[in-house]
Amino acid sequence: MSNLMRVAVLTLAAMTLSACGGGGGGGGAGNSPQPPEPGMLGFDVAQSTADETAGTVSIVVNRASGSDGEVGATLALSGDARSGSDFTVPTTVTFGNGATTATVQVELVNDAIVEDEESIILELTAPTGGATLGSATTHTVTIRNDDAPAISYRLTDLGTLGGRSSSGTAINASGHVTGHSETTVPNNLHAFLWDGTTMVDLGTLGGRRSDGEFINASGQVTGASDTRFGDFSETRPHAFLWDGTTMVDLGTLGGSESQGVALNASGQVTGAAETAEGVEHAFLWDGTTMLDLNALIHPADPLQSIVTLREGVDFNDLGQILAQGYDSRTIEHHAYVVSPIVTVP
Repeated sequence: MSNLMRVAVLTLAAMTLSACGGGGGGGGAGNSPQPPEPGMLGFDVAQSTADETAGTVSIVVNRASGSDGEVGATLALSGDARSGSDFTVPTTVTFGNGATTATVQVELVNDAIVEDEESIILELTAPTGGATLGSATTHTVTIRNDDAPAISYRLTDLGTLGGRSSSGTAINASGHVTGHSETTVPNNLHAFLWDGTTMVDLGTLGGRRSDGEFINASGQVTGASDTRFGDFSETRPHAFLWDGTTMVDLGTLGGSESQGVALNASGQVTGAAETAEGVEHAFLWDGTTMLDLNALIHPADPLQSIVTLREGVDFNDLGQILAQGYDSRTIEHHAYVVSPIVTVP
């Protein structure tokens, strides 16, 4: 080979090596490897709200400005909801290589406890895998309690009339109460009216004992009180009406005893009283006189001759009386509603 040809071959080989980046010192700058970009983590939104019965709340965490490699962060918890009893949630969030979103599942505990709204605050902390944190690092979940409100109560001790015990028997719409209480005198029980602040002694009709049975919206009370015949061993109970200032003796139906059981807004009273024959009959006290309820049943009523009303037990503001009675045909005791007949003149 001539010298001319050898020069040509060598020159071509040098050009090939230069084009391939070999020989004679370093390669081109445009082929250097790029550094990894793990990304920046942050919550998609800052808050969410869910009912306690929702079961699961899904919270999205985004990964921006890169998705290289596996990265993650720790979830720090705060707020007034209690982990374990109100909710459960993972303690970390993880992104796989190339992933740009991850979901945190908050499991809500649906209990029967009535509570106020509670909050769970999730905070992204301690990123791993080279990731950084953006500005949206907290998310607040508000849990709405949808349990039916429970009723709770407070106690009020009505006290006594000086003795050791008392017993209430009825309460009206204003919260006023009647019943009976021991007094400072041994073996004495007196009817009382509790007006919301004070227990008032209603006294007796001369005996040692009285008992309030019913109180209407006006604070009038009916019941029974011992009366005195000679010494205290000869007492007989009579129905009474407390009209706000005085205990009024309603008398009997000719016998020795009576008992007031209910009264209406007009101050009319019903109950039971002994007749002159010693039989217990229901009565109506109309404001001035005690009347045998049986004598007030219209003669044309088919039950008038066969039913004997023994006791009036309740009274409404329409004048209707709920009574207990005895049917002579069946020898059975039944409940009866006694309704006034409106006569058109």
